[in-house]
Amino acid sequence: MEYRRNESYFQWKRVERLADEHTHAELRERLDQLLEEDADLQGSFGVPSPDSVEVARIEDGDHAAVHDRLESLSRWRTVRHDIELLQRAVSRAADRQRDGGDLGASA
Repeated sequence: MEYRRNESYFQWKRVERLADEHTHAELRERLDQLLEEDADLQGSFGVPSPDSVEVARIEDGDHAAVHDRLESLSRWRTVRHDIELLQRAVSRAADRQRDGGDLGASA
C-alpha cells in the first residue's frame, strides 16, 4: 500500500481553519488586499497570470534583476493560491454567519 497525500483534504482543512479563526469581514479585507496585489503584479509583468510570463522577460538583465523578477513571480503564484483559499474561506464564513444568524433568530 502506498501513501498518497490528499491535497484537497489539506486545502479543505486550511479553509475551515481560516473560517474558524477569522470573521467574514477580516477574510474579505485580506482577500481584497490580495486582489489588489494581484492586479499590481499583472500590471508589473504586463500579463494576466504568472503562467503567462515569458522566460525571456525574466532572464533579461543582471543577476540582481533576474533574482528580483523571480522573487516577484514566486510571490504572484503564492498570491494566486491564497486568493483561491480565501475565496473559499469567505464563502464558508458567510455560510456560517448566515446559519448562525438563522439559529439565533429562531431561538
